[in-house]
Amino acid sequence: MKAKEYQLLQRCVEEAVPHVWRRAFKHHPDPPVYTESIGEHLEAAIVHEVMDGICEWFVFDDVAIEDV
Repeated sequence: MKAKEYQLLQRCVEEAVPHVWRRAFKHHPDPPVYTESIGEHLEAAIVHEVMDGICEWFVFDDVAIEDV
């Protein structure tokens, strides 16, 4: 059995974004609200940037270059 590394990393990053958002503003007196519409755009941008950074250093056998 072999893991689909790229998809696994992407899923982990996607699931972490809302938690990181709440934690980043944990002690802020007036934290911005993480709404679904903000979350979608924010999550997409963060996931894209993080996955691009990972792909600069790692090659994934289970993903075509066009998919990255």
